[in-house]
Formats: sequence, structure tokens, C-alpha cells
Amino acid sequence: MIQILEYLGLNSIGLTGKFPSILARLKNVKELHMVYNKFDGGLPELGMMESLQVLDMVSCNLKGTIPIILSFLKNLRVLFLQINHFSGYILPQLSGMVSLTALDLSLNKLTGEIPESLSELKNLALLNMCENNLNGTIPAGIFSFPYVNRIELNDNYLSGELPMQMPSAWLETLILSNNQISGRIPSTIGNLHRLQILDLEMNRFSGQVPEEIFNLQRLEALYIGTNNFGCWYAYTSQAQVSEA
Repeated sequence: MIQILEYLGLNSIGLTGKFPSILARLKNVKELHMVYNKFDGGLPELGMMESLQVLDMVSCNLKGTIPIILSFLKNLRVLFLQINHFSGYILPQLSGMVSLTALDLSLNKLTGEIPESLSELKNLALLNMCENNLNGTIPAGIFSFPYVNRIELNDNYLSGELPMQMPSAWLETLILSNNQISGRIPSTIGNLHRLQILDLEMNRFSGQVPEEIFNLQRLEALYIGTNNFGCWYAYTSQAQVSEA
């Protein structure tokens, strides 16, 4: 067994069958990249890979639930499991990945609610769980990550209202379209001064579009169609932003 290997890249080489469990014994590997393969089954026990910092398994035909053993990978910074067939709930114990900066579980078949405990992942810069079957209210703590710059939760069945406070100072992209989110858009969204893309289309928002949105000087794309808004009175502010 190779003991000094730190990087392993096996992308797009046509791997099939079960995930090779022998790889889980490579204790010193820091980055494991195996995208675009066609495995049969789920992830094996990876708890022995205590040095792992990047696990990149995009589009590998993986099935089953996301294993709880991942929560023991305290050094993991990047977890990319998008475009697979994972099902079941997102385990609250995944908040144990305290070093995580990027979490992408999009385009799977995950169900249930987003665990409130994920709000403990204070180092997250990227959170993407779009195109699953998630429901329930978005935890308020998701919008309080101090370093997050991209949140994508679109194309789920998320409901409830957005929190009144949204203090994510570094947020640049917020995509929540095609859900069942209701209530008013909080005026505090105008405090997201770095926001460039805001997509709230195809929800159940109502009331008046807050004028504070048009104070977002860096906003490049705004999608708020297919909701239940009444009239808004921000045309003057909108013109000022367009001229800036």
C-alpha cells in the first residue's frame, strides 16, 4: 500500500462496478478526484482517510444515502457529490465537517429538510443543493455564514418565509427559484452589498417588492417573476441604479 500518496486523480477513465474500497485505506491522500465514472452502489467507509481535504465525485452514478462517516473527516474542505443518485435525508451530523468551505449536493434525489445544524459550518463559501426534493423552511443560519458567496437552493420544495435578517456580507449569488417560499422579501436583502445575482422566480412571494433591492449597486441579474407581488413603487430607484 502506497503510504506517501497525497493526490489521486482518476477522472473520466470509465471505472465501473463497486467503488474500490482499497482506496479508503490511503490515509495520507489529501485530494481524491474521480469525476465522470460509472460506479455501482454508494460510497464506501472513508473514515480512515483522515487527511482528506477534497472529495470530488461528480457524476459517478453513486446511489444510496450520504454516509454518516463523512462527518468524521475533520480536514475536509471541499465535498462535491453533485449529479449522482443519492437519496434519503441530509444527516445533521454532516455539520461535523468543520473545515468545509464548499458543499455541493445538487442534482441528486435527496429528501427532507435542510438540517439546522448545517448552520454550524461557519467556513462555507459555497452551498449548492439545487434540483433535489428538499422541503421545509430554509434555516435562518444559512444566511449568516460569514464567508459564503454563493447559495443555490433552487428547484426543490422549500417553503416558509425568508428570515428578516440576512447578514451574509460576502454573498454574491443567491438562487432560490422554483420553490414554494412565501411571505415578503425582507427589506434587509438590501444590505447584501456584494450581491450580483438574485433569483427568486417561481415562488409564492407576496406584498411589495422592497425598494432596498434597487440599492444593490453590484446587482447584474434580478429575477422575481411568477410570484404574487402587488404593485411596487420603486421605479425611480430602479432608474437610478440603471444609470449608475
